[in-house]
Parts: sequence; C-alpha cells; structure tokens
Amino acid sequence: MKARLELRYSPAHVNKPILSKAILESGVPINILNARLTATEGIMTVEVNADENVVSKIIGILRSNNVEVKEIPRYVEINRDKCIDCGACTAVCPTDALTLGLERKLVLEEEKCILCGNCLKSCPVRAVVLYK
Repeated sequence: MKARLELRYSPAHVNKPILSKAILESGVPINILNARLTATEGIMTVEVNADENVVSKIIGILRSNNVEVKEIPRYVEINRDKCIDCGACTAVCPTDALTLGLERKLVLEEEKCILCGNCLKSCPVRAVVLYK
C-alpha cells in the first residue's frame, strides 16, 4: 500500500529529526515528495510504501512527536470538462506525471505526482485540481 501524508511541524519542532526517528523506529523508508520549511513552520508531503499497520505505526510516531498528520486520499485530478489537451502542463511537470498520449489527449499518472503545483500555474483553462 502506498500512503501519502501531509506533515505539519510547529516552529518548536521544525529543527528536530522527527521524520528520521519515524524511519528508524519503523524500519521503512519514507520518500519526501515536497517540502516547505521556514522558521515558523514546516510542511511536507511524504509517501510511505508499506502495509496499513506500518503506516499507522509511522503516523503514531509522528503524532506523538507533535507533528500534525493528514492522509491525502487523492493528489491531482484533471477536470475533463475544462481540459483542452494543450499540453502546457506537461512542459513543466518535473516527474512526467502529465504527458500527452498517442491521440494528443492528456494522460495523468497520479502516482508520479509530487504535488509541486507547476501544472496549476501553467494551465490556461484551470483544468488541473491539486489536493494537498
């Protein structure tokens, strides 16, 4: 099972190795997809590839260390009623989550998305919806 989590660190916990602790205690690597760290807060989107019990354990470790954890059920979606298949989003997608298929139709591989938001900014018709 792949789980994506949004982690929010308070100012008092931004500089602590809490994610490292969760990795060491669970024995499972955690992939950081996106991170915004400032002096006042830290927000990360991470991906955990483990069974449900291990994911729950990791969430417990993070929460017990004062990290706010939110599970992200969906990541990105294309509004097909608005999309004109122009490909503008594909040019700025760093992971090739968005590509143009054989018939010049936009193809989304949601598991590749790192929630960077580049596609939102580039879409001329605002057809991309990003869930964070």
